[in-house]
Amino acid sequence: MIDLHMHSYYSDDADFAPKYLIQRGNEASLKYMALTDHNSVKGMAEMKTFGQEQGIKVVSGIEIDCVFQSTNLHLLGYGIDETSQYFYELENNFKMLALDAVEPKIKKLQELGFVISATELHQLAGDNIPQEEQMAELILSNPQNDHHSLLLPYRLGGARSDMPLINFFWDFFGANKPAYVPIEFISLNTAIDLVRANGGTPILAHPGANLKHKLELLAPIINAGVDGIELYSSYHTAELTAHFRKFALEHQLLISCGSDFHGKNKPLIKIGSCQYDPKDEKWLIESVEYFLS
Repeated sequence: MIDLHMHSYYSDDADFAPKYLIQRGNEASLKYMALTDHNSVKGMAEMKTFGQEQGIKVVSGIEIDCVFQSTNLHLLGYGIDETSQYFYELENNFKMLALDAVEPKIKKLQELGFVISATELHQLAGDNIPQEEQMAELILSNPQNDHHSLLLPYRLGGARSDMPLINFFWDFFGANKPAYVPIEFISLNTAIDLVRANGGTPILAHPGANLKHKLELLAPIINAGVDGIELYSSYHTAELTAHFRKFALEHQLLISCGSDFHGKNKPLIKIGSCQYDPKDEKWLIESVEYFLS
């Protein structure tokens, strides 16, 4: 019924048009959807147009890369004014930072013994910023890397082969991982201010994925001005969900539910695949209606 976290091809790491997302959402009997492209609002007008045709309530949204106490986070902004020039400035600034980091990432991968061509990478990316998952795709498909021991977990039958591209991303490009290149994202406080100044509600995306072993940061993040958390996420175990649910109840937070659909980079994640406990449906709908108000 609810999926408030998905990406269209206006995110450089996703594949499909907003119209496609609405079609899949309709097939999944969704009543509420949100488009949350990475640092971009370019797909919102199309998403709303097709959502209205299908009788689906579409929440305007964005997912902003930011940092808090040296930890990279994703902040969801729901109910924002997607026509604001500030979001277009945000996207342009982010793309410049991301592009500057491509060459150092390639160098680190080559130092690990992977064969990867910068020319082929840019050809694969086309007019978009080359993505880490595309680097993984080129490395895994190159016969010269066939016998590299570090790639065995991502090969067929390997421990990380269920979603090899995104797993490669997490394992090699996450904070302090072998090919990690720090990017000076805006602060969480700046991201919160941007969302609020443009009519939106700041919600912490998939805390289980970003905080991992830093769950003690959740309280100070909320105290910084975040109004809620993505309680139900494709990345949360039942144990984590229970932990976040208790926290959300204690702090009277808004909650969200999102699949984080992208396409081929996350093939196991489908639109509408994030399931929530029926006992929280009223809480979720109240939160969504707040985003829409």
